[in-house]
Amino acid sequence: MVLFIPEGFYEAACHHVTAGSLREAVCTFGVFYDGTDLAGDAEDVITSWGAHVVANLGDRVTFTKFTLRSAEGTVLDRDVSIAATVSQELVAPNTAYLVRKATALAGRKHRGRMYLPGVTEPSIDSVGQLTSSKVTELQGALNSFVSEAGVANFTLAILHNDTTAPTVVTALTIQPRVATQRRRLRG
Repeated sequence: MVLFIPEGFYEAACHHVTAGSLREAVCTFGVFYDGTDLAGDAEDVITSWGAHVVANLGDRVTFTKFTLRSAEGTVLDRDVSIAATVSQELVAPNTAYLVRKATALAGRKHRGRMYLPGVTEPSIDSVGQLTSSKVTELQGALNSFVSEAGVANFTLAILHNDTTAPTVVTALTIQPRVATQRRRLRG
């Protein structure tokens, strides 16, 4: 899928590595930038993602890279090393916290989601329901991130694969049940 990225918008990507996993986990979101110091303001977004979101993931996860891509290509590629801090056993790496990207518009086209790695055993029950304390903790972290991204001149948005204008994200909402990515094994 090719994204349509209009002038002033970027695709942001937070790359994570989990110790013992062969693949990285990448959380992406569109952003509109209306500041004057892209690199400096991006540092504030990186710091906020690390301090709020990554801090609430299992400690085998490390936030390793932040990228911003425009229609012309990558405009910022910053290596980082921010380790998660929750010292608890992780569940299988194909299990993730599910985050919904809420907007003011109805319809499937104007909804989004992303998956956060680093789900810990004590944060879920036997059917994948998050504990109420984990929901509260992660929701607070996501709210802080969205707020601080706004202060840093970044408005979160959903980018589309046609010329539809990006849809402004009004909130990131943690879902009360974890999600899994199932792929068929091929021999």
